[in-house]
Amino acid sequence: MNHARFLLVALLLAPWLVAQADRVPRDVTEAEAWAVHDRILTIDTHVDLGANYATHLLDPGGFTRAQVDFPKMRAGGLDAAFLIVYLAQGRLDEDGYRAARERAEEMYRSIKRLVRAYPRQIGLARTADEVEAIHASGRLVALIGMGNAYPLGESVDELPLWAERGVRYVGLTHMGHNQFGGSSNPRFDLGDRERDPGLSALGRELVRALNDHGIMVDISHVGKRTMMDAVAMSRAPVIASHSGAMGQYENPRNLDDEQFKAIRDNGGVAQMVAFRSYLADVHPEIASGQAELRRKYLAEGWAGASAEQREAYATELAELRRIHPDGPWLNSSTTSTTRST
Repeated sequence: MNHARFLLVALLLAPWLVAQADRVPRDVTEAEAWAVHDRILTIDTHVDLGANYATHLLDPGGFTRAQVDFPKMRAGGLDAAFLIVYLAQGRLDEDGYRAARERAEEMYRSIKRLVRAYPRQIGLARTADEVEAIHASGRLVALIGMGNAYPLGESVDELPLWAERGVRYVGLTHMGHNQFGGSSNPRFDLGDRERDPGLSALGRELVRALNDHGIMVDISHVGKRTMMDAVAMSRAPVIASHSGAMGQYENPRNLDDEQFKAIRDNGGVAQMVAFRSYLADVHPEIASGQAELRRKYLAEGWAGASAEQREAYATELAELRRIHPDGPWLNSSTTSTTRST
């Protein structure tokens, strides 16, 4: 299977940009934009799922406060989305792995609930051909990614199960080093060293297993040394499912030129994430206010907060952003399904 076949937002366009440098910019009408949009199959490669996803508390079949639901996908012309089995990094012990597995199962069940509840509106794809077939039928397309390999534990024995379920990419790490390698953002509270240790022996086994099972290696959130190790040894193109460019803004999560060139030479692709702190400085009043709101309402994390606490957090954060607007490319809400980029 050509893993990058249906990932349409390929960056690494430096040669093209140079060629276009002398062109005179002009305004593009909405009609012109839609004329292009309607000819292509568009995919969002990373959609995190909110609490109680695909229940009466968060039903993507109708309008929600989340950034991605069926009405918004149709209104915006989004054809397909990778729904993410996301696991926050925890401790590297059996209790931590067990909790992560349980959370992964819960999130997988929520995706299955969604496609079973709306079979005429959305279908789950496991291959590029299935993406195209579901799209041709007039339905939206769901795909599955895993954001953090942490719940696999201390072996890759459970990877075939997730491959059978439809997982088509796995992020090696998230916020914090794990048993497979280093993160771009160490967790000192979990005992991480500041330096990225690179792929572990188990991490190298994971990359080989991902290649063997037709699952893309996702290097978003991965430390540079670990990322370069993974790209060097992967026999298939890698992806960065939701990253930023260091040339645009310096953030540990963003990719520098050496990393972009490595992805290019590997045949992979990188998708850019429209998230405030990866694009530009956040207004200091928003940064300090959001930190206070997290202490006030999310002391036990998003998953540990009540519905009332999450609602209060979202409402007060929206008001902060109304009072202190960001740059014009940063003004959409981020208090929903993409909150944990």
